[in-house]
Amino acid sequence: MIYHTGISSTNGLSNYGTALSKVARKDITIDFGRLLLETVKFALDGVKISIKKGWLEQPPLAVKHDFFSK
Repeated sequence: MIYHTGISSTNGLSNYGTALSKVARKDITIDFGRLLLETVKFALDGVKISIKKGWLEQPPLAVKHDFFSK
């Protein structure tokens, strides 16, 4: 079920992004931007749950350059 929710979230993000690029009214643009951010937060929570449960691998992290400079 979480997989289907993730797919729906990415489709929603795509739709909001397309709508954001097509709308000329500033008041609606602000609403689409807000909805886009809320959907990103929702999707990120799902990814964190999937990583915690072991259903998804953690993406590669950035190299810590401080460690190599010593």
